[in-house]
Amino acid sequence: MNRLENKIAIITGAASEIGRATASLFVSEGARVLVSDLSEGVCKAAVRQIGRENVSYLACNVAEPEDNVKLAQRAVELFGGVDILIANAGIEGDTRDILSLTEEAFDLPYKVNVKGPFHGIRAVAKYMKKRGGGSVVIKSSIAAQRAGPLPYTTSQHAVTGLTRSAARQLARYKIRVNSVNPGAVSTNMMYESRLQTGGAKVAGAMKAQIPLHRFATPAEIAEVILFLSSDASACITGSAYVIDGGELS
Repeated sequence: MNRLENKIAIITGAASEIGRATASLFVSEGARVLVSDLSEGVCKAAVRQIGRENVSYLACNVAEPEDNVKLAQRAVELFGGVDILIANAGIEGDTRDILSLTEEAFDLPYKVNVKGPFHGIRAVAKYMKKRGGGSVVIKSSIAAQRAGPLPYTTSQHAVTGLTRSAARQLARYKIRVNSVNPGAVSTNMMYESRLQTGGAKVAGAMKAQIPLHRFATPAEIAEVILFLSSDASACITGSAYVIDGGELS
């Protein structure tokens, strides 16, 4: 308990199940948390579901540089600084093949999944420097290490480069940058996007490819994010933590 006592965290994509699980865990560990998502309505709903004190919200589009600046400034106004950024917001995007994709469809996941964390890091870094350091955790995917839907997979490979390069450049300020790279996670979004047509049969086939024969849970992803945000990982930066039940092994 209290692994994040007196820490101030920003969590984007907080309306997602992983975002909410992370925010709830952070507050239980002593953090003050500013959550964000695209609209005020989903932000309010997330705060209600988290159901704890020391949580506030600000609607934000992470693809917009100005929104990231406003988010960082809001955390400073509310809580006095920023120690942790969880860049959790992300989209899958178009899954058509390269011959069918438009340029706009290719660009969109990059704008959210790569430029979102880029803008977020730039917005919070000056506040982290004032507090003697900080931790950034970017939610990526095992798509960063294999082929898959073109726009999404390309963006996740780019996240790996962003993570490693930012970690090296910001180490002098004691700002650490890491990523978590889940495989299949048991969320409503995953079931709606991939399993709704095939149901239990598709789920069973997916689990058969995973050595542990199950999906990860949002709470398990949140625990790894907590570790990378806490002082327990003080000497870890530029790393990608895979949570896939052994699928890539």
